Amino acid sequence: GKHIGIDYPLMIKNASLRDPAQRRAFITALKNVPFENLWFRVSGFGADATPMGLRRYIAAMMDFHRLEVPVVADGVGGLVGVAIAAFGAAGGICHGVAEKERFDASDWGKPPQTGGGGREKRVLIGGLDRLLSVKQVDALMAAQGAKPLLCCHDRSCCPNGLSDTLKDPKAHYLRQRARQIRELSAVPDARRPQHFLEKELAAAERVARSAAKLKISDEGLSELLQRSSDRLEKMHAVLDALNGTIAGQPRAPVPPRRQGRGASLASHRR
Repeated sequence: GKHIGIDYPLMIKNASLRDPAQRRAFITALKNVPFENLWFRVSGFGADATPMGLRRYIAAMMDFHRLEVPVVADGVGGLVGVAIAAFGAAGGICHGVAEKERFDASDWGKPPQTGGGGREKRVLIGGLDRLLSVKQVDALMAAQGAKPLLCCHDRSCCPNGLSDTLKDPKAHYLRQRARQIRELSAVPDARRPQHFLEKELAAAERVARSAAKLKISDEGLSELLQRSSDRLEKMHAVLDALNGTIAGQPRAPVPPRRQGRGASLASHRR
């Protein structure tokens, strides 16, 4: 079975990742474990991370680079996930399709909930770095100036704008996340943090700042827009400072693509 690639899922609490002593213990224990890729699933961390929480995550993950294996940040979505890849803390990111952008194991010890229905449809509003419910999107787009500011302007994604986004929000989500990663991958490693700050984060910051000024009747939604703007502004400041301190640091290797057995299987996977 030596030809079988093994992914090691390290599921830990956010507090454990931030603890230098625990990090050293994990690294020591993993040195002699036979695996190909290290997948991090950190409970209490995800797309909604605070700017300082994101900085600490990136700095802590870099300690694991001494294992010299590819690292994947699992259960991390949004601009937080893209930032982790841009700064080289992980060589790949993983999350659900418009869901499971955050991992939380705090309720694993509780009895499972019974009943209920399907998850409410969520729509990615990239300029806010938010997944909103359809009801929230409707209320938001009713505000004067909201549609030209917040609708998808990528004609290869949503040629008819908002109507296409609402018709298939998961497809919109996937295309936008794929675009971010594709554009980031085309940038040389050393320039990726600056590319993220200047292209992705700065653009979202400008949109969120303008969105916070929209006149919306829903007070809760209005507060959400202001929080989004404040968060992205702080994230930019925090990551800009981090970029100055980690320049030249080693980056996590990118997980290699695995080959299937035989050309037929490989062609099906493509």
